[in-house]
Amino acid sequence: MNKIIFLIYMMSNGGLERHTVNLANELVEKGYSVDIVAVRGVSKTQFFDIKENVRLVSVSEKRKRIDIIDVSSLSKSVADESGDNGSAQNSGQQGKQSLKRKLTSSVLDFWHNSALLHRFSGRYKKIYRDYFIAENPDIIVAWGIDRYERAYKAAKGLNCKLINAEIVAHEDAIPESSNLYSYHCGMLKKASAIIVQTHSEKEYFKKINDNVLVINNPLKPGLPLPYKGERSKTIVNFCRMAPQKNISLLLDAFKLFHDDYPDYRLEIYGNTVEPKEIDYKKKMIEKISSTGLEDCVSILPPAAGIHEKVLGSAMFVSSSDFEGLSNSMLESMAIGLPCVCTDCLGGGTREVMTDHENGLIVPMNNAEAMYRAMKEFVENPELAQKCSENAVKIREKLSAKGIARQWLEVIESLERE
Repeated sequence: MNKIIFLIYMMSNGGLERHTVNLANELVEKGYSVDIVAVRGVSKTQFFDIKENVRLVSVSEKRKRIDIIDVSSLSKSVADESGDNGSAQNSGQQGKQSLKRKLTSSVLDFWHNSALLHRFSGRYKKIYRDYFIAENPDIIVAWGIDRYERAYKAAKGLNCKLINAEIVAHEDAIPESSNLYSYHCGMLKKASAIIVQTHSEKEYFKKINDNVLVINNPLKPGLPLPYKGERSKTIVNFCRMAPQKNISLLLDAFKLFHDDYPDYRLEIYGNTVEPKEIDYKKKMIEKISSTGLEDCVSILPPAAGIHEKVLGSAMFVSSSDFEGLSNSMLESMAIGLPCVCTDCLGGGTREVMTDHENGLIVPMNNAEAMYRAMKEFVENPELAQKCSENAVKIREKLSAKGIARQWLEVIESLERE
C-alpha cells in the first residue's frame, strides 16, 4: 500500500483543512495509506468527516513529539470554534492582551524572516525525520513553503518524492524582495512537482522548477442550490480577517454605495485565528464606528451554515489584495450570488471569472470602481441575474471528486518515475 503524507499548518476549521480531508478521503478509497500531519497541532473539535483509514497526526515541535490522534475522541462540530463575537471591548485586560499579541507577532515576524533561522536551525528536523523513516512515505505533499522547508530538510536522502503545494500568491509565499528568496528557490528547484492554483502563478513558478502544474481549489461538497427568489438588500463577505483581505477598501466602497442606497446593509462574517487577524478585526470595527456606519455594517462571527445564511443576499463583494484561489469567492459563485471581486495578485479572480459574464472584476485598491460595480448590479438586475446563472457553472468545473482525480493523476505519474 503506497503512503502519502500531507503536511499542513494546523488542523482546525478552514478551506485548506477541508480540501486536505477531501483529498485524503478520496485517496484512501483508491487504496492509499494517508496521514494528515499538522505542524501546529490539531483542534480539539472535529469539523470535517474524516474516513476511518485516514490518520490525523499532531506535532508538538517544542516538546519534540508526534502523536497519532484518535479522531473519535474529538468533539464534533460544524461551526467555527472561535469564541470571538465581533465586538470591540476596551477593557484594560483587552488592551494588555492586544499589546502582548502585537509584541509576540513582531518577534515572530522577525524570527520567521531571519536567514539564520532558515539556514542553520535544525532543531525540529529530527522529529520529522524519525517520523518519515518510520512511515516510509512514497510522497510528501507540503502545503506552503514553510511546511515544504520542514519536509525538504527532514527527508534528505530518503526515497520519497516531495510536492510543494502553494496556497497563496507568490508575492506572499516567496516575495522576490525577501532575503530568503534565493534560499527558497534553491529548495523549490529540487521539488518533484510544484502545484499552484492559477495559471498566473504557474508562469511565476516555472522560472524556478520545470514541473509546475495547475490544480484549482475544489468546491465544498453539499453547497445549497442557487436561490430563486427576490434578493434581500444585503451585501456580504465571509473570510478570515487578515490584512490581505483589505476589508478597509470594502468599507470605503460601501460608504460611497450607502450614500446612494441607504436601505442596504453590509454583513462581513469574519474568522480570526492569528493575533494579527484579531487586531485587524478590531481596527475594522473602529473604522466602522469612525465613519458612522454602525447602523448598516456588521462584522459577525463565523457561522455554521454560512451559505444558507447568505444565499438570498444581493451580492458578494471581495476586496482582497492577493489570493491563491479564494474559497469564499468560489462558493459564492457556486450558490449563484452575483459577485464583485478585485483583480487581485495571484490571478485567482481571473482564473474563474470573466468580467460582465459571471461576475464583475474591479481593480485593486480602487474604492470608486468597487462602488460603481456594486451600483451596476443594483441598477441592472438583468446583468446580476446573468452573472448569477453563469457563475453557478463553476460547480461542474470544480467538483471535489474532479479535483481529487487531478491530484491522483499527479501522484500516480510521480510514482511511475
